[in-house]
Amino acid sequence: QSGGVFHVRFQAFSNALMGQGTVRDESVSGETTESLRVQVAGDTGEATGAWLASLGTTQTTLRWLPNALTSPMPLVASTFNGRSADLSLATVSSGTAAFWAQGAVMPRLVGLSLGSDAGVRDFTPMGVTGLFAPGVTSLDGGVLHVGYEADRGTGLDLFGQVVCRP
Repeated sequence: QSGGVFHVRFQAFSNALMGQGTVRDESVSGETTESLRVQVAGDTGEATGAWLASLGTTQTTLRWLPNALTSPMPLVASTFNGRSADLSLATVSSGTAAFWAQGAVMPRLVGLSLGSDAGVRDFTPMGVTGLFAPGVTSLDGGVLHVGYEADRGTGLDLFGQVVCRP
């Protein structure tokens, strides 16, 4: 953070940890940036960089760079009501899927395929009063395995779902 402006920087490194290519530097003012994540697509070497930026407790913006390691790709953003946290990314056949805990009126587990404009999908299980720390992985680029901590009135338990990509 510098003077009320948050900077998010992406840099590629070689196996010998030497910086390579262009440094991407994205800045956002007036918001709190958190949950920075990077997901590398194994077959192309492209890296998607994504993070959540909150404006108090009323609004969260998910920002991402379709390829964080090249400068021509523009920054993309989607804004949602409420505070969100715990961003997790996975590589899917069409790019990257993002899951996060959205603290709207009731806590929700939501997902979005970055770059395919399918909109946010809700994956919240029934009876949840708290939802935290989603993690996601994909073995085949289409089916996602999502794990998270949830409170169904008896304290925190670990849960999981298998979903087709959002």
